[in-house]
Amino acid sequence: SFLAIIKNGGGTSTTYIYKFFTILVFNNIIMGVAGVDGIVVYSVIASIASIALAIFEGLSKTMQQLVSTYVGEKNNCGIQETMKLSAKSAVVLCSGVLVLLQLFPSVITKIFGITDAAIIASATEGIRIYSLCILFTCFNAMMGYYYQFVQRQKITILLIAVRELVVLIPCVVVLSSWWG
Repeated sequence: SFLAIIKNGGGTSTTYIYKFFTILVFNNIIMGVAGVDGIVVYSVIASIASIALAIFEGLSKTMQQLVSTYVGEKNNCGIQETMKLSAKSAVVLCSGVLVLLQLFPSVITKIFGITDAAIIASATEGIRIYSLCILFTCFNAMMGYYYQFVQRQKITILLIAVRELVVLIPCVVVLSSWWG
């Protein structure tokens, strides 16, 4: 039924609802602190974050097929093995993304068409700071999907709220008041 579809997919879909509010808050804070140049830097970092999240969601959706099957079979050993393999894969993916973001942030910024030296410098610093959150973001996304697969939507919603609102917005408010 329609309600079953909403209930089953509702947890991970809250990502986009939370992201809407996060973007509104970020844009207002950044505009007040750094103006248009800050919004440009944020756009680059938000785009990188979207690409990274897409990679991690891809890993999670790949995991879904196995976990769903094992849940149906009540095969806890299979679920645990899948989660271990997924965690190892996540560490490898995160490490690769982290290395790229740490080594080539100015190149990545230029790919987005940024040519102003001051904006490139700000974006380079921002990308390096963001890259330190990659592992947390990946595991949060992966566990959010896992809990959705095993019909634990409330935990899924909580994990996504922590990632998108509870941690992110206070960090931006505090850090923007410290560093401007």
